[in-house]
Amino acid sequence: MENKEQNYQLILRVGYFLALGYFVYLIYGAVVANYRTNQEIASLKAEIDLLNSEKDYIANLNIYYATNAYKELEARRKLGMKKPDEKIVHVPIDPTRLAQIENREVISQTKTTSDEASNQLSNPRKWFKFILRI
Repeated sequence: MENKEQNYQLILRVGYFLALGYFVYLIYGAVVANYRTNQEIASLKAEIDLLNSEKDYIANLNIYYATNAYKELEARRKLGMKKPDEKIVHVPIDPTRLAQIENREVISQTKTTSDEASNQLSNPRKWFKFILRI
């Protein structure tokens, strides 16, 4: 009798252990899935913030493009128009810099190297480089 009861107790303990292990496995899976979901939510929120800032930027550009100041600037720049009795002086511009300005491109590699170099320069040299746009 005791042998049967010991076997029953052993089977019951193994059953408890297996049930506990299964519940731990389920909880671990839920925690991992929750963690991944939270990471994806955070990345999507960051993307939403970026898209909202781009939307605001484009809305501001549309407002600017509707102004008379922009129309006059573009007429002067692209069509060569001028006001009566106004004199125009053409200043040569570096073609790559002009392309960057027109396309609103920022080359991050050159910026980081120039930032690192400017951090090592003294303040008067930084102003000198800024004024001469070197």
